[in-house]
Amino acid sequence: MSNAYEIISLKISDLNINIGNPRFEPVSTQHEAIEIIIEDQKDKIVALVTDILEEGLNPSDLPIVTPDDTQEGKYVVLEGNRRMTALKILLEPNLIPKRFGNIAKKIENLKKRNPYIKITEIDCVVYDNPDDALHWIELKHTGEGNGEGTVKWDSLAIQRFRFNVKRGKTSLALQVINYLNNSQQVSDKLRMSAKKVPITNLDRLITDPDVRALLGIELNEGKLVSHVHPSEVIKGLSKIIYDLSNKEITVNDIKLKGDRFDYLASFSEIDLPNLNNKAQKKWDFIDGYNLEDSEEKPSGKEQAGGTTGGTTGGTTGGTTGGTTGGTTGGTTGGTTGGTTGGTTGGTTGETTGGTTADETGKRKAGTRSKAYSTKRKYVIPTNFILKIDDKRINNIYLELRKLNVNDFPNAAAVSLRVFIELSLDYYMNKVSLPNITNNSKLVQKIKVASKYMEENRILSKYELKPVRTATSSPENILSTETLNAYVHNRLMQPIANDLKITWDNFGPFIKAIFT
Repeated sequence: MSNAYEIISLKISDLNINIGNPRFEPVSTQHEAIEIIIEDQKDKIVALVTDILEEGLNPSDLPIVTPDDTQEGKYVVLEGNRRMTALKILLEPNLIPKRFGNIAKKIENLKKRNPYIKITEIDCVVYDNPDDALHWIELKHTGEGNGEGTVKWDSLAIQRFRFNVKRGKTSLALQVINYLNNSQQVSDKLRMSAKKVPITNLDRLITDPDVRALLGIELNEGKLVSHVHPSEVIKGLSKIIYDLSNKEITVNDIKLKGDRFDYLASFSEIDLPNLNNKAQKKWDFIDGYNLEDSEEKPSGKEQAGGTTGGTTGGTTGGTTGGTTGGTTGGTTGGTTGGTTGGTTGGTTGETTGGTTADETGKRKAGTRSKAYSTKRKYVIPTNFILKIDDKRINNIYLELRKLNVNDFPNAAAVSLRVFIELSLDYYMNKVSLPNITNNSKLVQKIKVASKYMEENRILSKYELKPVRTATSSPENILSTETLNAYVHNRLMQPIANDLKITWDNFGPFIKAIFT
């Protein structure tokens, strides 16, 4: 096949839209050819016009034309008919059919907003024999083939280009992948898996603040940062990377907020970071974390802080300290236990912020106070993960993780009351608790279950104190009478923060039931 061609500057008015354009059925006139392109492209033709006005014409992609046998001095556009249509309607807006008045108006407004230099000529690749151009047109429009065509970038390559070449803000997902690729603590297997991850799905997860909270990650001016030791952060990220790369989860599993909650609930203890294992300094995913400047393990002071799982509780450095399940100070619970606190102790359920205190209770420079535990939207904190094999109890648990308690305190209160009692019924059957039945009063169930846990060293007397308060202080917000009133007293108005505090105090007790 001949490769004879010329590159010639031709007038737009001398270029005819191809009435045999392969995109459509053949038409008879230029007006019909333009109309069918506008009808098919609609807003895409507006986007093309916008790009031409803002950036000009693409010098690496010239139109391919051939002499028009039916009109002397004219040429038929073989490749680039959309572009040529955009140029023609920029020069002659009356070429836009009246039924597309909205498109004409958009283009007119674009011309007013952009300094517009009329493009009346364009460089074209001219083939005397149109058959000589077919190979190149086919390569452009039929995909990569076996490699002879243009091989499209995958989403990861696109993200890299936008960050490395255009120097824009990199996506959160790309920050994660780049960090894992460069981290000294990541296995080769994880690095290979990260390369296979659908980046849009990873981005969907990492842009969710609740997912970031569970992983110990924060967002600061477009950068992913963390106060948690990288070895902990990598735990949750590894679970996500392997699940995505192995197609254990797809976009349908994480499409909606509720779907992502359900996915987080599937994390086991080994997949969850210990949020109390703090890094010695805040680090970000772009610059990484220099292990040469810090030990692999947390410092002694950090190790003395809250413990995993809420079994011993307590926080480091506060003058009053955090207590396990108490109504004042910070409470321990969730999947990561107590937190390393300041003068008032740590709090349950929040995974952002947090301060590391020294032995005098003073905050280290550059840190910030941890948010109150009630600064959350849900009864159950996002980092409190349970594996419940009872279907109904699990459904209520998931609902309490998704239901905005600030908007729906009544629904949350009733659900919380039901969840606690059904959990106790489950535990009664699980360990064969004596002297109670499903029909026993809630207060009696709590007493018997608490006694069993203490006698079997599941929870300490100290850890059980908040729950026992529910059986001994009728006026307390934790009391079973208060819980019962949420259901039976029409005058009882639940308060969102009271419900969150109730959960914070019951959390370790509930966790022990399902462990």
